[in-house]
Amino acid sequence: MFTPYEHQEEFAKRNPKKYLVGFDTSLGKTYTSLSWVVKNDLRDILVITLKTLQDQWRDEVEEHAPGRNIQVVSKEFFRDKWPKDKHINALIIDEAHWVASKTSGLHKKVVRYLAKHKVEYRLLLTATPILASGSMNIYALATVLGYKLSLPKWREVFQHQVPIYIAGGRKIMDWQDKTDPATEARLLKYIWKIGTMIKKEDVFDIPPQVTRLHWIEYSDELREKIKEEVDGEVEAIVLWTKIHRAEQSVKMAHVTDLMKKYDRIMLVVKYTSDLEIYKELLAGYENLYVMSGKTKDRGDLLKEVIDKPKYIFLVNSAISEGYELPHTEAVIFITLDFSFKNFYQMPGRAFRVNKPSPTDIHIVVTRGGSDENVYKSLKDKKSFSAKMFIKKKERREQSRS
Repeated sequence: MFTPYEHQEEFAKRNPKKYLVGFDTSLGKTYTSLSWVVKNDLRDILVITLKTLQDQWRDEVEEHAPGRNIQVVSKEFFRDKWPKDKHINALIIDEAHWVASKTSGLHKKVVRYLAKHKVEYRLLLTATPILASGSMNIYALATVLGYKLSLPKWREVFQHQVPIYIAGGRKIMDWQDKTDPATEARLLKYIWKIGTMIKKEDVFDIPPQVTRLHWIEYSDELREKIKEEVDGEVEAIVLWTKIHRAEQSVKMAHVTDLMKKYDRIMLVVKYTSDLEIYKELLAGYENLYVMSGKTKDRGDLLKEVIDKPKYIFLVNSAISEGYELPHTEAVIFITLDFSFKNFYQMPGRAFRVNKPSPTDIHIVVTRGGSDENVYKSLKDKKSFSAKMFIKKKERREQSRS
């Protein structure tokens, strides 16, 4: 049994019946929710999660909360096949941002089902409670938790109407989130009324997530290789592709040295074309697995990988959510994604606070190359993102006021 961390102990002391668990990716939402099940001696529980996470949830249930009739189903199964008359005593929704739209069929079915069966215990787990719809995401999640809210009043407090003109001069009204600091503070206070939002930066007792930046210099060898690749090319896109491929072949020598230190490795690349480049460069390695946006049976692939004593998992960075490989010892970013969300979420596929050993993060960047500007952009986005969250102490003070 794991020793809980401070943020998990705080949740256990509060022991709510209905709660939004907004822990950041990798901060132990699954373990926290199953500890809650045991503490409250709950049985006949439904867990709704993603297809790719069902098996891992079942393993966690067997380890931390066996013998309690916990059924784990996908969101699609619940929406299309779950019997509406089947009674449960508690509901846990993992990746709960999938029910954060009040107009979605899944949201409507969940709300009706919970009301019909008067389910008293409800947990919503998500690292991203606020999505594109802003305050309306919180409204939708609060209604799943059973809060009776007036939509007109909610809009009055958190949103304003903006006139929009379309062809023909017709005027329509659209609802937009207010952006003034006072409104943002009210929304944050409401989130802390129904749940919590904890970022990794707020937690100081978890195992260190060591991140190392590796600069690859433009050596004479690299310059010569690029010259060989691009001689005679005149079209810009072809020229860029040739340079990019030459950079990867030189990076591979450094990545190969890093890989010697670990048995279970996740290699992250941005482009689908990079997957082909590295499949070719890694062709001699055993237990090489590749996952892209085109991979149909991701669950089967992950099941094959997860218990291997050694593996190299090559993945497109766009697939940054909805699966876990908690035994991974190192995540190596070889080419970088412009999306800060993907860059931020990807290490969470491997780094989990309630696993025995930490995960090292490596970022390989060619100085002066095509990915240096991408890395600088990601650093700027991280700085901006950090300003969007109030520090832990201030959050607590606001939640108590």
